[in-house]
Amino acid sequence: MRYAVLAFAVCAALVLFECVWRRVRGCPGMGMGDIKWLFAMMLWDPVRAFVSFVLGLPLLAAVGALMNRPSLPLLPFVVTVLVFLCMADIT
Repeated sequence: MRYAVLAFAVCAALVLFECVWRRVRGCPGMGMGDIKWLFAMMLWDPVRAFVSFVLGLPLLAAVGALMNRPSLPLLPFVVTVLVFLCMADIT
């Protein structure tokens, strides 16, 4: 039950931030699929899911800057970080 409450709180904050972002900037930022994935993974292991999400964001930004692309999907970067975290058993 703790994991569900934590997942709901984190994802609700992200949805709220995304709604404000879209209203202010007029364009989408993060996809809702990324937030749904984070919710599901936080039910499994909240620490690994959150750390992979947080580390995947700057990785996405770096690759986007190198490729000179305005947007890329976040999920491949986050899943890659999660796999490395699970293999290394860091958290």
